[in-house]
Amino acid sequence: MKKQIKTKAAFFLSFFSTLLFPLVSFAAVNDFKYLLENRLRPILDQAVPLLIAAAVIIFFWGVLNFVREADQPDKRAEGRKFMVFGIISIFVILSVWGLVNLVIMTVFGGETIVPEVPVGPF
Repeated sequence: MKKQIKTKAAFFLSFFSTLLFPLVSFAAVNDFKYLLENRLRPILDQAVPLLIAAAVIIFFWGVLNFVREADQPDKRAEGRKFMVFGIISIFVILSVWGLVNLVIMTVFGGETIVPEVPVGPF
């Protein structure tokens, strides 16, 4: 019984994979610059501001805990850890983003990739 189920599953998997193979093969990227500009850039344009915002929120969460629990040393230490982690994460995110821009400028000779900051519904 189990062998029969495995055989059917293998048949359907191989059948549908051969049907979908042209979609995968025609979706191949021929140019690395095309991949960076049209596939990776929109993802990074949205991810980088979100990561920076998350790091800033973590930092301010640590500040809030540090000030709110000023009389308890263990809670203060936890707030201090969040502040340090927030500062380090902001530094790392911006440093990596600067290195990415440096590589893009030196390898491709183009302009820097600066994410657009969403302004709002105005």
